[in-house]
Amino acid sequence: MSDSLFRLKDLTIGFAGEPDPILKGLDLEMGQGQTLALVGPSGCGKSLTARALCGLLPRGARWSGQIFWREQELTDPLSVAWQAIRGPGAAMVLQDPATSLNPVLRVGNQIAETVRRHRGGSQHEAWNRAVQLLDEVKVPDPEAKARDYPHQLSGGMRQRVLLAAALACDPDLLVADEPTTALDLTVQRDILVLLNRICRDRGMGLLFISHDLDVVSLLTEQVAVMKDGRIETRGRTDSLTTVECSSPDMPAVIEAGQPVLEARDLVVQYPDQSKQERPSNPAVAGVDIHLMAGQAVGLAGESG
Repeated sequence: MSDSLFRLKDLTIGFAGEPDPILKGLDLEMGQGQTLALVGPSGCGKSLTARALCGLLPRGARWSGQIFWREQELTDPLSVAWQAIRGPGAAMVLQDPATSLNPVLRVGNQIAETVRRHRGGSQHEAWNRAVQLLDEVKVPDPEAKARDYPHQLSGGMRQRVLLAAALACDPDLLVADEPTTALDLTVQRDILVLLNRICRDRGMGLLFISHDLDVVSLLTEQVAVMKDGRIETRGRTDSLTTVECSSPDMPAVIEAGQPVLEARDLVVQYPDQSKQERPSNPAVAGVDIHLMAGQAVGLAGESG
């Protein structure tokens, strides 16, 4: 690609004491502004590939091959060239925001620290920029939420804070490593929609790491499927389908006349222990559910 953003050539990564490498001669290229999903089962090397690109391999890792950023070869993760890429070039959002954020710092200060580290400016300017970024990632009342500590925010809000911190440097590439895995189903959808909008509005590249083809089909144009440390398939996302999980030995429908589980107008309330009174807002407020023999019903929703 003439507008290549990064290119990995014959990348091999292993660990001291382990006989077989995790990545085995991997080749991968991505263009400016492209959205690419890297999918595959756990242990296939998806996250290791992303960390190698950012020069953030874990201690004890040994790598060979070539890593290019805008056709400049990178050889030393401690070099000025590679450090300059982390942030303004490529920024990462990881799986669990609870472990990525500092629990003793207000979230606004954590974002502002990133702004000052890479963009300079006064503390006041960095704080204002942090509030703007929280507003961009749709955090309600960003001025107030910037003063909160991570434990005061929900999982979805914490993930938005991480995204705001990653966007603070205006990166060319956002590397999102399973960013919705720890979130409720409905919150996952909101984060995916947000990622899609931000990448489109900013013209930013997205390397989205996941094990779920259904998720990446909503977000990326291209997908690369990994297996055993190599890229097995690459193509347009809409050309790939998930593997059916049903067994040919199981009948598709089991005939049944009556439900095996049924609830009508189900209400669950917790009394106020201090007053021994029932609350006005029940936890479950009039639910009907019918489960037939052989049927699978999913209950989806956010926490609470």
